[in-house]
Amino acid sequence: MSVNTYWCILSQCIFAFTEPCAQRTIYADGPSVATLIQCCSYGNVPGNDLPGGSSAYIIDDPLFCDVTADDLTLASNSPCLPGGNGWEQQIGTHGQGCVESMVEERSWGSIKAMYR
Repeated sequence: MSVNTYWCILSQCIFAFTEPCAQRTIYADGPSVATLIQCCSYGNVPGNDLPGGSSAYIIDDPLFCDVTADDLTLASNSPCLPGGNGWEQQIGTHGQGCVESMVEERSWGSIKAMYR
């Protein structure tokens, strides 16, 4: 008796801020093999590892324009835009929707000091 192996290849996808029930963000069950190529993985629980057959992916913030407003277009400095990655490929469905993300790291103390 032979077992059929099912292949699933996903390319140029973004997996960000997911909280799956399983041990990984993406997994293949039974006699199946999932392969992800030229994808972005970031901020996932429990981690950003992609399945064993995956290659050429980035672990970096995709810089969505406004997740809270369901705007999943990308900031102009996103690594998921063709100019932001080594493959020169669009990663994800949505293209650029806003200018460069102005997010910068600051301590809570420095933020409080701005309002004194």
